[in-house]
Amino acid sequence: MLANAYQIEFGGQTLWLDPSGAVYRPGTDSHASRLLVADLHLGREATLQQAGISLPNGGTSRTLERLTAVLENYQPAELWILGDLVHARDSLTETNWNEIRSVLARLARDSIHLIEGNHDRPSRCILSELLTIHTAPVLAESIWLAHDAKHDFIEAKIRPEKHPVIAGHVHPGYCIPDTGQRLKCFHYQPNLLTVPAFGEQTGTTKVTRTANANVLFATGTSVIPWPSPGM
Repeated sequence: MLANAYQIEFGGQTLWLDPSGAVYRPGTDSHASRLLVADLHLGREATLQQAGISLPNGGTSRTLERLTAVLENYQPAELWILGDLVHARDSLTETNWNEIRSVLARLARDSIHLIEGNHDRPSRCILSELLTIHTAPVLAESIWLAHDAKHDFIEAKIRPEKHPVIAGHVHPGYCIPDTGQRLKCFHYQPNLLTVPAFGEQTGTTKVTRTANANVLFATGTSVIPWPSPGM
C-alpha cells in the first residue's frame, strides 16, 4: 500500500508522502485514516478553451484517474481536498461534473471535505451536493489543514499558534540546478508542509531550499528528497 511513499513525522503525526502528490495519514485507534490532496483544478481545459486558449483535452480525466488509483491504493476513511478542486464555475461541464461525481461517490459524502480555495468559491452551491465545504482552515487533531497557508488564516481571523499547517495553493516546484527543469515537489518546513498541485496542466511556482526548508520531488512513481543522500 505504501510502496514508494516517503515517511515523515509532522505535527506529532506520521505522514506518508505519495508520488502522486497526495499525503496519507494512517488511521489509529482514535483517528480515522485520511488522504489529503490539493489543487486539482478540474475542468481547467474547458475554461481556457471557452476563453479561446488552446489546451489539449484529457487533463481532468487523467487527474481523476490518478485520484481513483490513490483512493484504491490507500482506502482512506476520509478524503480532504485542500482547495481548488475545480478551476472555475464554467469548468463544470456536464461531462466533467459526471466524472467528478462518479469518482467521489466511492466515499460517503460526509467523509469528503473541501477546504474551500479561491477557485472553488463560485461553485460552492453545486459542490456542496457532493462534499462538506469548510470556508476556513480546520484544526484536525494537531495539524491545521488549509488552502492558502497565509491568507486563509488572515481572512478567518484565526491564529494558528504553534500548530503546524498543511496547505496547497502555491503549486510548489523546484528547479534542478544546471538543468533549468522545474519539478513538482513537497516543500517541507518545520511548521508548514506545502503539497504539490495534484492536477495535471496546473504549472508550478518556484520554491527555494534552505536549511529549514526541504524539497522532496513527487515524480509520479517515487518521492525523491533533494539533494539525494550522498550528494
